[in-house]
Amino acid sequence: MRFLIIFFISCIYIASLTADASAYTRQPVMQAPVGGGIVVTSPFGPRDHPVSGEPQRIHKGVDIGTDYGDPIYAAADGVVTNVLYEEGGYGHYLIIDHGNGVFSLYAHNERNLVYEGQYVSKGQVIAISGSSGRSTGPHVHFEVMEGSIQNEVFPGLYCSALAGAISDGASCGGEPMDEDYGAFNFDAQYDYGKPVREVLQAMTQACSDGLKAAKEPVSWLLIALMVIDLALSTGEQILDENIRPQRFAKFALHKVLYFGFILYMLGNWGSIMGNAVRGLFTSFGAYGVGRSFEDAEAMLTDPTAILSKGMYIISPIFDQMDNMAGLKMLVIPGALCTYVFSLILVVVLFILFTIIVFQIMKAHLHFYFTVLFSFCSWFFSGWKHTTQYASNGINAVFASAVNLMFYAFFSLLLETCLMNVSCDALYTTAEPSGVTITYNELSPETSLEEFMARIRAVESSNNYYVWDDIHESFGAYQINVQVGNWNNWCSRYIADGGVLDTSPLLASAEEPPSAYPWTAANQDKIAAYIMTGYYNRYGNWHDVAVAWNGGEGAVGKNWPSTEGYYAKVCGAKGPSFELLLPAINMLVLIEILCLVLMFMVMGDRIHTAIINAVGQMGFRLRTM
Repeated sequence: MRFLIIFFISCIYIASLTADASAYTRQPVMQAPVGGGIVVTSPFGPRDHPVSGEPQRIHKGVDIGTDYGDPIYAAADGVVTNVLYEEGGYGHYLIIDHGNGVFSLYAHNERNLVYEGQYVSKGQVIAISGSSGRSTGPHVHFEVMEGSIQNEVFPGLYCSALAGAISDGASCGGEPMDEDYGAFNFDAQYDYGKPVREVLQAMTQACSDGLKAAKEPVSWLLIALMVIDLALSTGEQILDENIRPQRFAKFALHKVLYFGFILYMLGNWGSIMGNAVRGLFTSFGAYGVGRSFEDAEAMLTDPTAILSKGMYIISPIFDQMDNMAGLKMLVIPGALCTYVFSLILVVVLFILFTIIVFQIMKAHLHFYFTVLFSFCSWFFSGWKHTTQYASNGINAVFASAVNLMFYAFFSLLLETCLMNVSCDALYTTAEPSGVTITYNELSPETSLEEFMARIRAVESSNNYYVWDDIHESFGAYQINVQVGNWNNWCSRYIADGGVLDTSPLLASAEEPPSAYPWTAANQDKIAAYIMTGYYNRYGNWHDVAVAWNGGEGAVGKNWPSTEGYYAKVCGAKGPSFELLLPAINMLVLIEILCLVLMFMVMGDRIHTAIINAVGQMGFRLRTM
């Protein structure tokens, strides 16, 4: 039944988006970010849960399949606001502001070809397609945002070519190739707390139903004992030779007040002993740690929130394990040990958090079962010789409430502490600048000819007619062909007064077709022309190398890939920048383990101490 409801809601959501997309196209009208046929590998909207198949997670954009090196085009005119790199996430990506609060995002690029603040026109090549970040194949993750870069909307509202790219199961032409949800969310992907919540809700409902079912028999038993008590005590008063009107009036008033009290408690037991007492002591626990009653209530009614919080806190461990998976574990020395240790750490923390969840659940159920059974013993309050049993029931309720107050206090305290502990610091990876690399920094005295020779050595080993099929680049300097750099640069060079060989007889069979043959002389002239422009703009060879490798948008970003490229240009000898082993910070590890262990050990012991100290005869029903 629940699956049908979720399916029905998803259908309504998809239908509304489809209707909205087909009704009109919003401004600005966008083109698809890739050319040729559109193959949507993962559409916008709810994605199926990887285990249960339920639609639980929202894909914030549209994934479009590409080949390595395919050009990525600006969907509309605008200004580039961000050119960034996100390890383990979007990889190389950029954001364009189209005005009026509309933005577009292009992610998982091989490299970006624009820089922040640059104005781009609709259809302009802005990046080269790839599979950077968390991705399993070449594609473009395309998002459209309204109002802010955190408010993603269906791209088909602006781009008619993507109007059908919604998660309806029919528009997906391939397998999803990324996880564009941000950081790993353990609880969102595997809801281990669900069975605990269901048991807790079922048992709480059983106690509530039990109160309703027990009300009638308890009422009859209470009335029977009240009649017996009233008959016997009235007879004693009448048979007393020293009875006086004032004393009898006092006796009658006490009986009226006492019976009125126990009948009122009988009719409102759930609201008084269940809700009022529980709310009072829960509030004390919440206020003790500076939180609200609502926070404590949410924590007690759903103790799996602690598990969710714990799994969210340690989610960076999952991300790090994911980054180390595969060949890295076999290539990097010590990576396999780090991976195994991280796996053990995750299992241990999950077990500890699960134990804490069951402790909170036990205190919650202990209170409700105490309320139920103390109500069942309430009929003993009708006769003065049995009121001690009813008093025991009330004492048990207050003891359970005090116990619950402790768990409210400690649970919120633990949550607050966990919020201040981050596993991001659990791993430390050496920055490229911290790795010992042997190379000589290029100086201003380095000539253009020497710099070009270094670039040729890195890019092609001085082969002027070599292809890079992955990046669709050619020649000694590996100039990109797919995005049209060669033709554009040649046109600019000629417009600035340069002279190139144009005879088709000079073209070789290996080179890509062009109006300008890829002769060695032409390649040297174009490379010198572009590199001189970069040097005039940035004033140093480091940024020229970075711009040549990653585009001008990479300048100043200190990305490991471009820094590694510059090191190669300088003749670097040393370890690869891409294979740095993360080291585990033992202090952070000990901090997390001690915090969780403290609560787990103290939780059970303090529970026992409270029940023994408070759960004694403290409240007595006074009868005459």
